Amino acid sequence: MGYSSDLLVFSEWDGRSSMAFSVRHKLILAFSAVALAVTLIAFIAVLYSFRAGFLQYLNEVRYNALTQFTGVLQERIQSEEDWQQLLADRRQWHQWLAQLNVSGKVHNVEPRHFEARQPPSRIDFRDDQRPPLRRRPPPAAERYILLNQQQHVVYGPAIPLSRLWLQPLTLKGNTLGYVGLTKVSQLRSDADKLFVAQQTQYFIVIALIACAVAIVFAFLISRWLVAPLQRLVKAMQLLMAQDYSVSVDYRFKDEIGVLVQSFNRLAQVLAEHQHSQQQWIADISHELRTPLAIVRGELEALQDGVRPLTTARINSLHEELLRLQRTVDDLHELSLSDLGALRYVFTDTAVDKVLRDVFD
Repeated sequence: MGYSSDLLVFSEWDGRSSMAFSVRHKLILAFSAVALAVTLIAFIAVLYSFRAGFLQYLNEVRYNALTQFTGVLQERIQSEEDWQQLLADRRQWHQWLAQLNVSGKVHNVEPRHFEARQPPSRIDFRDDQRPPLRRRPPPAAERYILLNQQQHVVYGPAIPLSRLWLQPLTLKGNTLGYVGLTKVSQLRSDADKLFVAQQTQYFIVIALIACAVAIVFAFLISRWLVAPLQRLVKAMQLLMAQDYSVSVDYRFKDEIGVLVQSFNRLAQVLAEHQHSQQQWIADISHELRTPLAIVRGELEALQDGVRPLTTARINSLHEELLRLQRTVDDLHELSLSDLGALRYVFTDTAVDKVLRDVFD
C-alpha cells in the first residue's frame, strides 16, 4: 500500500513537471543564450576590428601616396631658388597638384588611340605653352598641404599637425619644408562606406548562421545530456513498482555516472533484501510449523486414546508451547532489531540441558 501511494504521488509530480520547462528545455535555452551572447560579442569585436583595420589600411595607402608625391616634388626642386619660387608662386603649386595624381605620379597625357582621330590642323603647344590640365581639386580635408621649415602651413587648409602625415622635403641634407596629408579618422568616400556596409552585411549573415548552428548543437547536446536522466527516471518508476531487477547502463565516470552507480547499487541491495526477507519468512514458517505439528500430533493422540494422559505428556506439550513462545519472542526481537531498539541480555546456559531437550 505504501509503494502504491508513493507511486501515485510520483506520477502526479511527474505530470505537473511535464507542464513546466524540463531540464532539456532549460539546457537548450542556456546553451542558446550563451551561443547568442558569444556570437554577439564576437560580431561586435570583429566589426570594430574590421573598421579599425580598414581605416589603418586607408591611412597606409594615403601615407604611401604622400611618400610618392613628396618624391616627385623632390625631383622638381633642384635648388634653393626652386624652393623659394614655389613658396612665392601659389599658382605653380596648384599646377603641380593638377599634374600629379593622388598616387604621386605625373600624368602621362599621350595621344595613343586618339592620335589618328585628331584633326591635322590641331594647334601644337610647346611644353611651356601647353595649358595646365584642369581637374577638379580634391576636398580641402584631402588636399596636399605644403609647410615651411617651421612646420607652418604655406598652402592648404589650417589643420593641426596631429591630424597630418608629414614628409620632409630635403636638399643636400637640409630640410626645406614638409608636405602633409590628412589622416583618415572616419569614412568619407561613398565607395568606402559601401564597402564597409557590404562587409557588415556579410558579418551579419555569418553571425546568423553561427547562431543557427549553435542552437542545433545545443539541441543535440542537451538531448545527449538528458538521455541518461530520462532512463534513470523510468528505472526509478520500475523500482518503486518493486521491480528490483532494473538497472541503468551509463559508462561515463562523471556526476551522472556516480548517480547511476548509486541507483544500480540501491536496486541490488533492495533485491538482496527482498530475497533475504523471503528466505526469512520461509525459515520462520518452518520454525513455527514444527512445534505446532508436534503439539497437534500429541493432542490428537491423546484424544484418540493412543497415548495415555500422563504428566510426562503434559510436560512435553508444555515444552513445545514454550518453544513456540520463544520463536514468537525471537520474531518480536527481530522486529525490534529492524527498528533499532533491540537490547541484548547475556546469560549462562547449560549446553548439556539444551542438547537433552533437543534429543527428547
